[in-house]
Amino acid sequence: MNFSKMIFSARPVIAAVTIAAFIVLFAVARAAYATPVENCVSFVSPLTGAVLSAPSCTISIEVECPNITRVDIMVRHALMDGDSAAATHLVSFTRPPYKYFWNISELPNRLFTGISIEAMAAVSGGEPRLAARQEGIFLA
Repeated sequence: MNFSKMIFSARPVIAAVTIAAFIVLFAVARAAYATPVENCVSFVSPLTGAVLSAPSCTISIEVECPNITRVDIMVRHALMDGDSAAATHLVSFTRPPYKYFWNISELPNRLFTGISIEAMAAVSGGEPRLAARQEGIFLA
């Protein structure tokens, strides 16, 4: 058999294998980013409808998925103009225990009707995405 014919006949096979390898790498990378975080994190406290009257409260979450590498806790509240809201980062967790003692007076104002607390979770190498939200928490 002619050696030059073997090389030319192998080129389509090499190209197909290369394309298949890129497709597999892309699928793995996409699957890592698309890992759902919504069912991995839940709030223990405070719960929806809670009325917080003490100067501080405990924010506690449970993380049930081993692939979660970081959880950021954010609080959202309405501003005094009533038309806009602000988000304040409270804490980031990278391992248990997932509890934070929050000084409520850290908020810029207390003249709003309610807040929401959000847990933003990240899987290894990914950006944090909304995993859980508690709304309708009121300050007295």
